[in-house]
Amino acid sequence: MEAARIHPTSAGQLAALRARELPPPERVAPNVWAIASPIPEGGVRYTLSYVLLSGDSSFHLLDPGWDSAENLDALRGNLRTIGVSLDGLSTIIATHHHPDHLGIAGTLRDITGAKVVLSRAERAVLTHQLGPWRRDLEAYDRVLDGWGVPAGRRAELRASFGRAPLFAD
Repeated sequence: MEAARIHPTSAGQLAALRARELPPPERVAPNVWAIASPIPEGGVRYTLSYVLLSGDSSFHLLDPGWDSAENLDALRGNLRTIGVSLDGLSTIIATHHHPDHLGIAGTLRDITGAKVVLSRAERAVLTHQLGPWRRDLEAYDRVLDGWGVPAGRRAELRASFGRAPLFAD
């Protein structure tokens, strides 16, 4: 079987990916900008967030990225580049609960007063991820039972049990 071919839609993003750098903000459609949100750990350097301009000085931010000072600084710089500031942030939209998408949403809400929007399904996942079973090892074992996790893999999951979640309610 022939390997799938990658057909990049952005020469700038492809060049930045190859150079292991953050790409500059890029207009991808009228009133829509792709901006890089740095990820502080792991093999992926960044994820893409999207700024949806409203036509005035307000805007919406889709998948704002990791909750880190580096990401907040990058966000401020990227917004300056496209001619807006956090003062205009009206809505934060998270497509899913992963920390590289939802992570900094609470911080941005605290700074700006912007509304955070999730789907009902993702809200349920977030509630589950932050539920009391995350603080009760016996309850966590019952969750692992329910998921059908093999006994040989439980020690590795239990080892990360005490780690604080990378996002908040």
